[in-house]
Amino acid sequence: TFILGSLFLPQYNSNSNIAYKCGSTCDAIWFGNYSDNALQSLGIGATSLVEIFIVGVFTIDYLLRFYTADLIHVKYAGITGRIKFLFSFFSLVDLASTIPFYVDSFLLPNTDLAASNFLRMFRLLRMLKMEGRYDLALGMIDDVIYEQRGVLGTALFVGMTVWGVLSSFFYLAERKNSDMIYCYWCEDVDTSVCTMDEFGFVDCTEAGCPPPGDAGGQEVCWNVYQSIVLSSFWTLMELFGEFPLVDQHSMWGKV
Repeated sequence: TFILGSLFLPQYNSNSNIAYKCGSTCDAIWFGNYSDNALQSLGIGATSLVEIFIVGVFTIDYLLRFYTADLIHVKYAGITGRIKFLFSFFSLVDLASTIPFYVDSFLLPNTDLAASNFLRMFRLLRMLKMEGRYDLALGMIDDVIYEQRGVLGTALFVGMTVWGVLSSFFYLAERKNSDMIYCYWCEDVDTSVCTMDEFGFVDCTEAGCPPPGDAGGQEVCWNVYQSIVLSSFWTLMELFGEFPLVDQHSMWGKV
């Protein structure tokens, strides 16, 4: 419902009539995109009947499994065993996918926590508990990882090293590139007149932007390659074959 619900949000589908096809009642039943839908009288923020039902089923299931945890494994017996159960993988999956609903609805009903919708997608991980041949196949994943830990560890080390080195190279090549300057607080900026100090901080006052520090302590403009840490994100995208800034790279950056 989280994915399908985005089809009925005008900000994501402004050029499609489908964004306006789901009214207050439809939204209250299926998606919970708006806090003023037909469930507004409950006073628990934006939610839907489907969401309430799913959370209810997950909550009851979790409470029953917590109560009978010692039947799952003897190590979960007693108080200390129940504490161990709380930190088991599928227990954390259930908590991550249900607690955001209660936080949104009862603790912070008037706030918009966008990340909470994402956390609810952890419910998909419950599919790892499917019985039968799929359960056997999925259960072998950790065995394969353990058996090949040497190869995987070497590959991880090499990958992280290449990533770090290339991020450093990109930082050296692009930290003075004015085409990589982005300004959130002002539009239509001629970045060619912006200046950058030795630490990579950008000043676009001469281009008509507010002075640095006048935006509530945040940077007005910045170079996306102003540090190795920031460079690592764009470097990783390029390592995966995506080149969103290819037209803005300097000669050395393209090399």
